Amino acid sequence: MFFRGFNIKIGKIYFNIPTKKNIESEPWSGRWRYILDILNAAKKYHVPIIPIKAGDKYIIDKNSYFEVLYQYDGEHTPVGKTDINGMSAVIMLHNGKNRFLFTGDLSQKIGDYIASNFNNLKADILKFPHHGAVSHVPKLGEQGFPSKIFFQKVNPKVVIVPAPKTIWCSKLGKRARELVKDNNYTAYINGFHGNITVISNGDKYWVKTQKNPKDICREKK
Repeated sequence: MFFRGFNIKIGKIYFNIPTKKNIESEPWSGRWRYILDILNAAKKYHVPIIPIKAGDKYIIDKNSYFEVLYQYDGEHTPVGKTDINGMSAVIMLHNGKNRFLFTGDLSQKIGDYIASNFNNLKADILKFPHHGAVSHVPKLGEQGFPSKIFFQKVNPKVVIVPAPKTIWCSKLGKRARELVKDNNYTAYINGFHGNITVISNGDKYWVKTQKNPKDICREKK
């Protein structure tokens, strides 16, 4: 199976498939037909779909591997029922002495759980949760963005925010902007920097961007 336009051959898909009920109860999360498109394409090209589990490790080479810190189905979790964002895998990439944390749409409830139950969350680069946006899920009483304790445990030097300008500069992005200012993070935001590339040799890392913006909305000091 090839990813059209990029000539990338796909041998396996690691994916915890949400149920139709999950999708239809939260229409903002997507459409069930999108899941069917993935399943049908995988079947057509004989590409296996493999569930992700907390504790899994995926070896890249002798110096690099992915470690799954958190992954549950939204129903049977250590923090109770979560919305579909709570099904995001939280994954640490180890490359030599460099560490990169990917958080998906990590919520406050799960972020607090991880911060309290994992001893070594330190990462050099953090992919900011939930596009840097705070949201609220009333029926679950859940905040869609982690609290400060999570960021204190990770203590990154660099944060990468997959968000447009409209989110980063809005009220939804206010807490994320405050975190960047208060902790002196170096922040890269897709809406301003365009494509963001991180290069690591296991000892050092470099961040390259498509654009070099002169003006990014920030919290005033």
